[in-house]
Amino acid sequence: HDEGFWGDPHAFRPERFLDEAGNIVPPSHVNRRHMMPFGAGTRVCIGEGLAMGRLFMMIATMAQVFVVEQGRLKSSWDPRTYQSGIVLHPLDYEIQLKSRNDRLYAD
Repeated sequence: HDEGFWGDPHAFRPERFLDEAGNIVPPSHVNRRHMMPFGAGTRVCIGEGLAMGRLFMMIATMAQVFVVEQGRLKSSWDPRTYQSGIVLHPLDYEIQLKSRNDRLYAD
């Protein structure tokens, strides 16, 4: 969340991790080195491999089965606000999932 490096760290800007041709920048790229959601070194999260595998499967399945659209946002919703616990997670928000194939879930 370093504004000195990212400029607007809370804005969703995936292009930060793409090169001019639209390809994902390599792990050695300066932007990738400043993004460490699982920590590093001796304090790295031991669940990183499990989390990344599960996230990949979940997102791939959702992209295959659903069209994801933004739901209603509360006027006070702020993506920088988190709930704490064992892990930090954002406050609740809504999305709409629409089946890509209506026959898939027909009664």
